[in-house]
Amino acid sequence: MFVTVAVATLLCPDLSAPSFVPYTKVELSALAPALDFSLLADYPVVVAEPPLPEDDVPDVDLGPDCAARRAIERHPTRTLVAPGGDTVRSVFTQAAQRRFRLDLDAVDPHIAAKIDQPFGKENLLQSFVLEAALCHVLSPLWKSGFLVGDECSWESLCTACYPARLLHDLLSDCGDVPFSTARGFNPNWDTETETNQDRVAATTPAFFHFNGSVANLARWIGGPHVAQQRDHHTTMDRLRMAGVDERVYRDLHRTFCDSIPALCPAEATEENFLACHHCGNHSTVDEDPEKTHKAIVKDSRKGFALLLDQRAILLVLHCHLTSQGVVDLNAPHKNPRPIFDSSFRPEPWCWAINDWTSPDNEPPLTFSTAEMEFVVWLCNLRITHPADEIYLADDDISGAFRLMKHHPNLSPCTRADSVASVLSTLAAPLATTPIPPISTPSVWADDSWPAHCLWTAAADAVAAIVPHLPALNLAPAPSARDTAKFRAADPDTTNFGVMQADGTRKIPPCNMHVDDALHADVGIHIFHSICVSILALFWLLGHWCPHH
Repeated sequence: MFVTVAVATLLCPDLSAPSFVPYTKVELSALAPALDFSLLADYPVVVAEPPLPEDDVPDVDLGPDCAARRAIERHPTRTLVAPGGDTVRSVFTQAAQRRFRLDLDAVDPHIAAKIDQPFGKENLLQSFVLEAALCHVLSPLWKSGFLVGDECSWESLCTACYPARLLHDLLSDCGDVPFSTARGFNPNWDTETETNQDRVAATTPAFFHFNGSVANLARWIGGPHVAQQRDHHTTMDRLRMAGVDERVYRDLHRTFCDSIPALCPAEATEENFLACHHCGNHSTVDEDPEKTHKAIVKDSRKGFALLLDQRAILLVLHCHLTSQGVVDLNAPHKNPRPIFDSSFRPEPWCWAINDWTSPDNEPPLTFSTAEMEFVVWLCNLRITHPADEIYLADDDISGAFRLMKHHPNLSPCTRADSVASVLSTLAAPLATTPIPPISTPSVWADDSWPAHCLWTAAADAVAAIVPHLPALNLAPAPSARDTAKFRAADPDTTNFGVMQADGTRKIPPCNMHVDDALHADVGIHIFHSICVSILALFWLLGHWCPHH
């Protein structure tokens, strides 16, 4: 019997020998005097795998058939997925592909969800991992069939483990509920006034279908959670046509196609999770439960949040909890809004969302200069139009902070609620702290690029946009007596009006302050400026559609 060894220098040390010793074949019996095999008597016998076939065929004589046969002998492969057919043509028929997909989904539904969804592909730059705990394996344990026929053992497990009891109760309530209706867009998004319990009842079993993975649940549901209603490729082509800056183009392409934030490879401990779970929500959640509920319903019906049974919170994979709050509960002219603080830590040693991200990796903030630029534009308007009324306008983007989508792997980390039913918001949330770049979509600041391009090119902007707007009415023009009181503005070397040297008019700057477009112009131009700004947003986010 021979054995290949490379330890000759250890068995017979020779200080003069080179450090590298080639592999040699030696008789095992020759090593017997140096080894005491009696020491192995107290250990169990390990049966080794049979030796591989001798490699006695020269490479030059190794044909394809022989190589395939020897590869199978040396490295046998087994697969749980066996596509039908035995030829290339038959394997790739549509029927075979459907069978393959069914087999693949039966093995692991996570795979198909990730393959089908082009948004938010797996990568190492955007991920959140929570320390594994017993509660995270309960769902796949039940699905494996282990102890299914042993009710006594499952009851004992439920008595000893609270999350197991939660799983048992949830499966009893929704285990037989079909969940295909949870997929796609909510057809009643513009009419719902209460929580859609049927959708919640369908989403919860879908959550268990994906073994507690909100990331894969979001990929599978799709719809508004992955911005499925938008044509990002067309958007990027339009931005190229508008001559958008290369940095802006790159940032928007990553935001639209690969999600936000740009960098967040994070992990947390179970102790961190439990500390956040025990903290609960902000006191404003309980101050006016009815208004809080309406705020949650609004986020849910528009596809900004997924609603699950609140008992499922302990069974979510890779989840970080952040205390929820509600602002504007008593504001007379504003609706209540759910918010949370991305820097909140229930204990000094805990980690918050902002600890896992950095502004250094995100696009620069630009809205800080918007106010001054707007004032400069006003000054130049008054230089050119000393006796004309200057009208002010403001475009507010509804749900602006929800329109840019987080990576699905970060969705259970971005926002979760340990008291109400909101489990995960799949869009950038509005924070109560100074808004970081990851929560301020650069798309708003960069709206000026397509707006600048369209102001002169889109002569029909008003006709295209007015049907989507409420009536726009200007205040009555001031009388000559009133305009005589206007204060004139004097030109200087920097500010000399809104007319170019060639007699053409300057394009309004369309200053963006966070999600507000600031407009100022005289009456003959103000409608056009507003409609061009909205058309530019349609370019970026897709045209308005009554179904989405």
